[in-house]
Amino acid sequence: MAAGDLARVLVPGTVSLLMRAGEPGAPRSAAAPYGVRTLCRGLIQAVEGSTGHGGELALPSLPTSIVLRESEGLRRMVRLEAHNEILLVLADGAVVATVPDQICMISTADGMVVDVDKAEPGLEVDIMVVKAAPVWHTAEGLALGGPHAFGLAL
Repeated sequence: MAAGDLARVLVPGTVSLLMRAGEPGAPRSAAAPYGVRTLCRGLIQAVEGSTGHGGELALPSLPTSIVLRESEGLRRMVRLEAHNEILLVLADGAVVATVPDQICMISTADGMVVDVDKAEPGLEVDIMVVKAAPVWHTAEGLALGGPHAFGLAL
């Protein structure tokens, strides 16, 4: 992308925000000024459609469904729908998170983000949602990065 185009479409302050967030000892809130919430902790039960699991990756990855059983609280069945990134989270069939917010799987073993193509049964993960900048929740932002932009008719 040309620098002029980037300057026109970039969410103001995000580059400096990322630089501050990358400093040693920076608080987690530095990387998520609009909020972070934990949806659940659970054990992955099944992965359908992924090209990963240690093999040669073909990018972009195939559409993938990841099913986990919540290990605390309501013990819901949680389904993640992904295509390179997690687009939708359902808990017992109800929508609990969607793009444009960033949905992440975090390994409870080491605190690292688990890529969709690295998800595998038996792995315990936290599902976190990082709230997108407000501009992404406008009609124009949702048209570009909301559920309908990925073919999800919600």
